Amino acid sequence: MHLSIITPENTLFSGKADMVTAPGALGDFGVLPGHMPFVSSLRPGVITVVEGGLQVAHFAVTEGIAEITPDHCTILTQAARSLENLSVADAQAELRAADEALTAAITTEDTNAAERRKKMAETALALLYHHP
Repeated sequence: MHLSIITPENTLFSGKADMVTAPGALGDFGVLPGHMPFVSSLRPGVITVVEGGLQVAHFAVTEGIAEITPDHCTILTQAARSLENLSVADAQAELRAADEALTAAITTEDTNAAERRKKMAETALALLYHHP
């Protein structure tokens, strides 16, 4: 099946997957090719991409939605980040920077952007402890 992970800024991933697991609002779920169509809201967590029986990629995501069809899995999320090549130190630095941006925010737009950045950093950091 084809997997797309899309944020307002870019398409983070677009490619083939044999299986995808995602953090649904009511619990994690897995998707295989030929799955029945459905839509689910997402909570902050990790998207795992399986190809050839191996976990090939992990992405931290914030809230969003997943749209599933028999041959497509589309993840629409406010923010996402690959956990590959991301260290705990990098995630901690991003969290500090987000806190500073939140403190310095003047407009509602600045505050919202800083809060999304902070949530993404917190999610990535938590997931790095579980998916080293």
